[in-house]
Amino acid sequence: MSQPPKKILQILFLFLQVHIHLILAQEYTCPVAAAQDPSIDDVPSILHAFEDCNQHAGGRAIFTNTTYHINSILDTQGLRDITIEIHGRLLWSPNTTYWLTNSLPVGYQNQSTAWILGGTNVRVDGFGYGTIDGNGQVWYDFVKGESNYPRRPHGVTFRGLNGSVVTGLRFVGSQMWWVFLFFIFWGRGRGLLGFGDLAEGGMGVWGFDIMWRMEWGG
Repeated sequence: MSQPPKKILQILFLFLQVHIHLILAQEYTCPVAAAQDPSIDDVPSILHAFEDCNQHAGGRAIFTNTTYHINSILDTQGLRDITIEIHGRLLWSPNTTYWLTNSLPVGYQNQSTAWILGGTNVRVDGFGYGTIDGNGQVWYDFVKGESNYPRRPHGVTFRGLNGSVVTGLRFVGSQMWWVFLFFIFWGRGRGLLGFGDLAEGGMGVWGFDIMWRMEWGG
């Protein structure tokens, strides 16, 4: 029996290397540590996990089933080939003075946000119970019904997402609008309507310059 040509063996070896690399990348996880103390900001731990996973294609940043205290702004743009699993609760601090001073401008009117998330091939999954809690009652009491209070932040701004999936998140007590969509290109929002359906308190989804392909169901 003749031996396989050397060229074919080289191709098979290269294919095996790529396959192993993809498997290892998919298995790379970045657990997000939680201090479980409202006086301690969990944002540094979140940024560390995201930065770590962002260096490993297919990595998974995992929020476990606990409460994470968000006491400062989150700017997580430039993500690539990363999955963010939210099994717990992200709770924004009630420090209105801090948020009014430090919330991130979104580049439209006087709107600002507490969290900007953007990138390419990003998957955010809340599994139907992962919760984003803006501590909204504090804001409802603070603004006393005033509309568009300057620098009152949106909960989350998805900015510049490309080929990405956001699914299964539960939103409660938004500070302002819950989700602000800004420059979204060819995103896939499986069950995006759930943002409005699952929100308790506050307002729902707002955005512009969006090319979004809805993908309903399962």
